[in-house]
Amino acid sequence: MAELLPAALLGAFQGLTEFLPISSSGHLVLLEDLLQFRGGLAFDAFIHLGTLLAVLLYFRRDWLKMWRALPSGERPRRLLALILLATIPGGLAGLLLEEVIESRFRTPHSVAFFLAFMSLPLLLGEILGKKSRRAEDLGVGEALFIGLAQALALFPGTSRSGITMAAALLLGLSRSEAARFSFLLSAPIIAGAGLVGGLKGLAEGLSPSLMLVGFLGAFLAGLAAIAFLFSFLRRHSFYPFVAYRLLLALLIFLFSGVPARAASPYSRVVTVLVREVPPEKLSNPSSESLTPALLLPGGRFLLADYEKVKGAPFLEAVLSDGRSFPARLESYDPYLGLAFLRLPQQVKERQRLAFAETFPAAGTFLRLVNSSSPLRVYPAWVVEAPRVERARGLWEGARFGVYIPVSEEGFLFSPQGKLVGFVRSGPSGVRSALPGWLLKLATQKFLSQGKVEWAWLGVETVPLTPVLQKALKMESSHGLLVLRVYPGSPAARAGLLAGTEVQALGNRVYPLGGDLLLEADGRPLHEPAELEALVLAREPGQILRLKVWRKGCLRYIKVKLDRRRGP
Repeated sequence: MAELLPAALLGAFQGLTEFLPISSSGHLVLLEDLLQFRGGLAFDAFIHLGTLLAVLLYFRRDWLKMWRALPSGERPRRLLALILLATIPGGLAGLLLEEVIESRFRTPHSVAFFLAFMSLPLLLGEILGKKSRRAEDLGVGEALFIGLAQALALFPGTSRSGITMAAALLLGLSRSEAARFSFLLSAPIIAGAGLVGGLKGLAEGLSPSLMLVGFLGAFLAGLAAIAFLFSFLRRHSFYPFVAYRLLLALLIFLFSGVPARAASPYSRVVTVLVREVPPEKLSNPSSESLTPALLLPGGRFLLADYEKVKGAPFLEAVLSDGRSFPARLESYDPYLGLAFLRLPQQVKERQRLAFAETFPAAGTFLRLVNSSSPLRVYPAWVVEAPRVERARGLWEGARFGVYIPVSEEGFLFSPQGKLVGFVRSGPSGVRSALPGWLLKLATQKFLSQGKVEWAWLGVETVPLTPVLQKALKMESSHGLLVLRVYPGSPAARAGLLAGTEVQALGNRVYPLGGDLLLEADGRPLHEPAELEALVLAREPGQILRLKVWRKGCLRYIKVKLDRRRGP
């Protein structure tokens, strides 16, 4: 349920603010900044469909009148024609300007500016408007004027309902008629943007459940907001909304002189361009021209996915503050598939990077940060930790499984700001992630040695279960049964033995008769990931001391670790 809460809050907030002249998109940007949950314009546009349903249901009598008047040419048909005519400017503006606005104006400071500046038309409409005409009295040119005003609502903080109501007031419509025409006018533009946004969201990997929860929240809150506004306007003016907009803009300017995200660990996640792209394309997280990277302690190097940057003719790092620097490949880790990029100068670190020292627990809520400029944060949840998988022919236990409702790659942070892991791009669903403690080890090795080499033991093991304990007649309740010893590995040279007597136990088949690893350097072993973590924490050439149970006897074996093979 935790994954649905941010979407539900954003949906309800959208419904409440869409029909009040205070800017729904602007409040969504602020709420996303507060929740550290980022859906983007595609998510925002889809949850607008919830408000569309609210408009269709609340004004069902108006829509039925317009529908029935189509054959007869009665007055309601003229109102429908005016609505469609006024929709054209906003629709064209959305098609032409969406990417530019997404990349340049979706920030709290931009919201504050447009909240304040776009209060002026609403104020003038309240002062100068005659407030006597009905929506059906509008002319063609007047409908286009309101449509042009609606196009300005692409800028977060403007308020689609606010700017269209202001235009209608300036043309002489009463407050209630201005609100009515504004809400009816919202239907076509919301329908188009919502359907396109929904398709984009699904194509980008947004979870259908998240989008549905946001949709329902927007619908219910939208109905309540429409009813409230009409009741309010029967007794009051728009001045309270003007005052609210100005006060909110002032508070944003006062308390976000340095945006909150700049002081957060997310500011360490930078965007690396692997080929030259125009600035507006930076807003597309799925672009093959972009990949996320992590600014390492010291501010001179970046950590990135090696597969994304190898052989790239062009590498440029875009920082959270918008500055960009050329980067070059300094080294790479063949085991983890990570690249270390060098920047031409030291970058000032705004906050210390804290690594998680252990695997996260199953069920832990995390945040996937794909970029900090613009900020893109998605929800994620740990489903399995640790997770053993086969990679490049070897078993790897230093991983954990994480559910991500999008296809993006990026760095995983806890709500407290600790780096918990890194996950590569892939289909939405459960993917394997590198744990933060392993990224910390790789970083320390690179910063101290200029390269990354990992120690290797060369065994595959399974935990000692109660069924195995009974079959082996063991008193110990912990240990790792050796299933396989890789030929030529340090384990093979030290004489570790894998089982050869195949036996079915429960619903699994085990090769019994091999070694049971009880301890490594005096530490009891319960999971394969524990043994792998001990090995990875050492350098090639160091000695690992094992306590082994073999054919009814205890043995103590020293293994000289070798360098782990790459792909």
